[in-house]
Amino acid sequence: MMTPENLHFPGEADLVVFSNVHWLVYNRQRDMLAIADKFPHVMFHHDYFCRYRLFFPMEEKCKSCVYLPPWRKLYDESVLNIFMSPLHAEAHFSVMPELAHHPYAFVPSALDAEDYRSKEEIDPVPNTVIGVNVLHRFKGMDNVLKYAREHPELSFTFVGGKEGEPELPPNCQYIGLKNREELVKLYASHESLIHLPSTPQPMERVPAEYILANRKGRLIVNPLIGLFSWPNTIKDGKVNREEVVRLMSQSPDMFWEAVKKVIG
Repeated sequence: MMTPENLHFPGEADLVVFSNVHWLVYNRQRDMLAIADKFPHVMFHHDYFCRYRLFFPMEEKCKSCVYLPPWRKLYDESVLNIFMSPLHAEAHFSVMPELAHHPYAFVPSALDAEDYRSKEEIDPVPNTVIGVNVLHRFKGMDNVLKYAREHPELSFTFVGGKEGEPELPPNCQYIGLKNREELVKLYASHESLIHLPSTPQPMERVPAEYILANRKGRLIVNPLIGLFSWPNTIKDGKVNREEVVRLMSQSPDMFWEAVKKVIG
């Protein structure tokens, strides 16, 4: 298996899995294409072929993207393509429609539920909203700040990275990067989570993390989150928390089950 953490190829293999190795970042295009020509391979890309990886607008111009042809070769000639959600697959099918007739499987992000369960009872502060990594345009910065301006009665806390120096409304604060332990406490202490991406996100772990840390919290989300394109994650118009946790905890088993089907 080739991953960003393990880019070394031993030279011989019965099956090669390209797992989230984006050659524009790791400069491995020639290597990947040479390996794919020689060995059966599985594509398990966690993002998109787009130059900016996650910033994929799913527009007509994407069908003629200069970065598409070599990716198309890898996907077309694979023994299996793995997508992180039905939305992730739909985005790929929109520019490579032939992939809808190629063997594929869905495998979500893996998440250890215990890592995000709050170790202490924390009562959420009324009228508070947390956003994680939302101060990037493709993650929905414009949508989030618009929502904040329209709801002055709410107090917003933004955590994680950001794009430039956005002008925040008076009811917003940015507190930078936090470690996982700090993040769990922040999830638990905020009444709601906001996540309104502007482009289709393959999976998106943040809502699942919030669900684990805050069992009663409210989600302010939109349809561009891959997690909620999975069957049964939305039930009667509400997030099915038990299904979200079950789905992501079973990810490793789902991956190996999909791979075993193609290797016999």
